[in-house]
Amino acid sequence: MGDDILAAMADAENVSGASDTAAAMLRDLGIASVDLMTNNPDKIDQLKHAGVTVASRVPIVIPPNAFDANYLSTKQRRMGHLLGVPATATTTITTTAITKEN
Repeated sequence: MGDDILAAMADAENVSGASDTAAAMLRDLGIASVDLMTNNPDKIDQLKHAGVTVASRVPIVIPPNAFDANYLSTKQRRMGHLLGVPATATTTITTTAITKEN
């Protein structure tokens, strides 16, 4: 199931129409160059292809936690995201029962 979700996300992220729209908006605003905040190298390529100069990439740095480490590792490994975490990282999730006092 997780792989299906990532595949759907990849399809959604690879739609160049969004980058074309973003490029058109930037042109309308008179912006020819951006510092792009992303971990997705495909977004950089799409904007460049649409005629926007990507002066730099500003990474989004959020340390993985027990709940998202496997997900982030999979995005890095399968989709090429630039996360700066080991692509083979795995995490064991430990759950604790929470009881409500009446």
